[in-house]
Amino acid sequence: MDTHQLMGFTLLPISLIGVLCNWSVVLAVCRRNSLSHSFSLLTANQAVFNGIFCTLYLLYVTPMIILNISTFKQYSHICALILLICYDVSLQADFLVTINRFLAVFLPTKYPTMFSKKWTKHMISISFLLSICFIVLFVQARKDIKDTVNLY
Repeated sequence: MDTHQLMGFTLLPISLIGVLCNWSVVLAVCRRNSLSHSFSLLTANQAVFNGIFCTLYLLYVTPMIILNISTFKQYSHICALILLICYDVSLQADFLVTINRFLAVFLPTKYPTMFSKKWTKHMISISFLLSICFIVLFVQARKDIKDTVNLY
């Protein structure tokens, strides 16, 4: 067995645990109305994108590595773009959770207005749109640089 296949097998349990845990959090938040405040919304948002990330690793990246599937490799750039977007959205959600907790502790009087349900949903939407824009621009700029270097 090759080294890259062993690496693929190490990804299998990690991505499976990530899928189970993240989607469980999403289901718990969606089913419980008592969990529909800003912190729960931010946590669910982060769990959704971590869940997508882990699901792609479980169903696409791991089989591609273990089974050496050439079709998956041919379209891996699309999977990579989605993984980058999910990772970036997850990091931004983590940042918003940090700000949320900071304001809850140090500015409790302003916290309800700054992190109302409505504003939290707006912040999540803006974060998602920014991630898509930044990642697509980054990938396009990288492609342009690579094309320019290949001309010389």
